[in-house]
Amino acid sequence: MTALFAATGASGTSIGIATVTASTDVLTITAHGLVNGQVVVTSGPTGGAIGVLVPDAPYYVANATANTFQLRSSAGGAVMLFATDGTVVVDVAEAVYSARGLRQALSGLLYKARDSIGVDIGQFGVRAGVLQNGTLNEVTISGFTVSVRDFNCVINPTAAGTQGAGYVCAIPAKTLTVTAADGSNPRKDLVLARVRDDTEDSSGSIVDEVYLATGTPASIPVAPTVPAGELYLGTIDVPVSGGGNPTLTYDPDFTVAIGGILPVADAASLPTIVRREGMYADQADTNTLVRWSGSAWEQIASPVAFKSRRRIATTTRTTTSSTFTTTETSINTVTAALENGKTYAVRWVTEGRSTVAADTAKFRIREDSVSGTILQAVNTAMPVVSTDFQAVLEVEYTAVATGNKTFAGTCVRNSGTGNVSVSASANEPHYLYVEYVSG
Repeated sequence: MTALFAATGASGTSIGIATVTASTDVLTITAHGLVNGQVVVTSGPTGGAIGVLVPDAPYYVANATANTFQLRSSAGGAVMLFATDGTVVVDVAEAVYSARGLRQALSGLLYKARDSIGVDIGQFGVRAGVLQNGTLNEVTISGFTVSVRDFNCVINPTAAGTQGAGYVCAIPAKTLTVTAADGSNPRKDLVLARVRDDTEDSSGSIVDEVYLATGTPASIPVAPTVPAGELYLGTIDVPVSGGGNPTLTYDPDFTVAIGGILPVADAASLPTIVRREGMYADQADTNTLVRWSGSAWEQIASPVAFKSRRRIATTTRTTTSSTFTTTETSINTVTAALENGKTYAVRWVTEGRSTVAADTAKFRIREDSVSGTILQAVNTAMPVVSTDFQAVLEVEYTAVATGNKTFAGTCVRNSGTGNVSVSASANEPHYLYVEYVSG
């Protein structure tokens, strides 16, 4: 890491004024307490120390005794030589790391990839994006007021990395006001985050902030261009004056600590170059987990595959039904709240018996009622009089609408001459239930 050195004399660790002896190139301070290799800085040179010891430059202690020592300009280098005697103030020095050096060190903890626009930002470069650590959007809109909550992000002010590694920014909460709507045409504004660092860019300020870039009204509006080195957070669609409130599409790139799972919207948002095999990303549009193989992103699994089936509705029967013959009878019904496009399993576990040996019964799962569409059916033989014989039915059903859906378990004598019933008791209950499967 790049380090500068500063004196700590102001904090009470000044060593004192050293007498410089030219004949031995030794500095003398009684009971100085310095050890070989320790870094000091000097100031106020007089006599032969002038021009040899540069004020505030770091020097390394060598050949230390209780009261004397020599100095080197670099660790292990030659000792400093003096032509004439003199004096100099000596202070203990401490490392002061440059802001760029700290950014470069911090880059080792963050996701190593090209930036959000695909530009290689160097060995110390990291992926720009929002560091998401909550469930709320970092930016929201209500009317013409944009609210920014406290959040962290990584910004690369220059693609080439001349300002060191990406800036890890703490964006403070603030509110912004969308410019009034145009009377003739809609427009698109941008929500952007940026860094200004006078030390690096001579901008005259040091700030990281979110601001709004106002677009140009047009019949088919086009959003402003994102300035180089700034982080895109979202687009605000501003309708014609009187046409309603602006709407925000919040869709920034995200970044994570190295080794974390990177959330991305789609395949196009995946980094094209990743610096380490084994990085993972969660691709939202396909609900898949992907892994960087060293040359390409490869699908590992769909998160849906890891979801366990869960029961969402159950009907239990604990009493024997009335008898029936060739009239199909509804035995159980169950109603479940379904979501459009999701898949469910409907399962019925039941038992039937007949008063005549060798009869058969047909059990069915139907939609809605005894007259609804048949989803599953099985025949059960009952070769012995008044003995229970089990029937187990299961079918997968994909919902075509969101809302309550009823399924019916029915039975009818399929062959024979006896009276059929479905038997159940508190000790031997029957179940008709619905489970969530996927989607």
